[in-house]
Amino acid sequence: MAKTKTTTAKKTAKTAQKETVKATALLRKGVLAYIGLHGAAYERAKFRFEQVRGATDGLFGTFVEKGEELEAKAAVLAKDAQTKASETFAGTTAKCQRLQMTVSLSWKLNLQR
Repeated sequence: MAKTKTTTAKKTAKTAQKETVKATALLRKGVLAYIGLHGAAYERAKFRFEQVRGATDGLFGTFVEKGEELEAKAAVLAKDAQTKASETFAGTTAKCQRLQMTVSLSWKLNLQR
């Protein structure tokens, strides 16, 4: 009976050791997969960053050119608006002065009667 217990204990120890080795190997593979996942994500992000950087390098210059064009157009429109406002003001002022003279003369004529 003692021999059976020793043999069973040895078999159990060997089985436990094999299971420990398997568990350690699986744990190692899990850790390597985790690290690999992060490495792949980093490489993908780096690739996308380079793509975006390459696509946007010329955008700043393009935006500056477009801004200069819009600024020039806005200056022309502002100048036109200023000219129209000045002309309208001058015309309206002249009309008001003529109307004032007419009313004033009319008033004086009515007073003289």
